[in-house]
Amino acid sequence: MINYLNNGGNLYIESVDLGLNLNGTDFMDMLQVQFQSDGGDNEVEELYGDYQGIVGSLDYNYAGGENSHYSIDRLIANSASLVYRSEDEYSRMFSYDAVTYKTVASSFIIGALVDRDSLNIKTYLLAEIINFFLGVSPITSVKEPPSATNFNTVCYPNPFTNLVVFEFEIAERSQVQVKILDEMGRPVATIASCEFTAGVYQIKWDGTNNSGIRVENGVYFYRIATTGKTETGKILFVK
Repeated sequence: MINYLNNGGNLYIESVDLGLNLNGTDFMDMLQVQFQSDGGDNEVEELYGDYQGIVGSLDYNYAGGENSHYSIDRLIANSASLVYRSEDEYSRMFSYDAVTYKTVASSFIIGALVDRDSLNIKTYLLAEIINFFLGVSPITSVKEPPSATNFNTVCYPNPFTNLVVFEFEIAERSQVQVKILDEMGRPVATIASCEFTAGVYQIKWDGTNNSGIRVENGVYFYRIATTGKTETGKILFVK
């Protein structure tokens, strides 16, 4: 695993005994975290995203229960960045960008998280971890009020496998085009081209081109355009 990271790999690793089992190893040095203590008898109930971390402020309830999931290790950072802490203020997940490799290390189990509402669901957490590895901008940024130069676009899920939804706002009646482009800027699909009145709209793309053929895995761009105004963003398609 150390050779894999040294050769430019990316790694997500989770274990309730992550620090306890790997304490003092070279692998922990690669993660840039330290083992602080075992979880003890205190059951973790909530996890809070650090607003400066790779997932922003996504929060979850934790349903590890009274079994091996609940006694999760307490970790501290060397050069890694905090991603999640529990309600008792102990650190539980970290990310580390070594330039040559990236890691996310967690002492809680993502499968034991309880979805809340809005973006606070496991799908978005996993998407943000993938975005971190790929260098893609976070998708959970706070929406801004619409303006003359901003459609206030949100696309989800991102990355996506079957269907991605573009939600955007039009300030006034306009002729609108929504297109998908490849990494070279070449047109892939036109998914909307008509007149819209003022309001909020949702347009879906199923990952097919204008000929109805499924596109290849990779990075694509959406472009929303009206007269005198254009907005472009990045999406990731993974089959």
